[in-house]
Amino acid sequence: MFINEYYNNKIEKNVILKNQGLISKKFVETGAILYTKVIKRFYQNKVLAELKGIHIEPCYMDQLLKYIK
Repeated sequence: MFINEYYNNKIEKNVILKNQGLISKKFVETGAILYTKVIKRFYQNKVLAELKGIHIEPCYMDQLLKYIK
């Protein structure tokens, strides 16, 4: 609704900001937030699996793991 119009330059940013509560509610109601969390976790797990196969210094591995999680 608002997002497509915004990115297609059919609505002003201030209208988006005024309707921020409604937009946030729609993100939750439509499952967009849950979907994003699932996709995020999928890629986190994928990267963690890849990291197991490479040899890097423990201090760098710790930094990567902190960043990923």
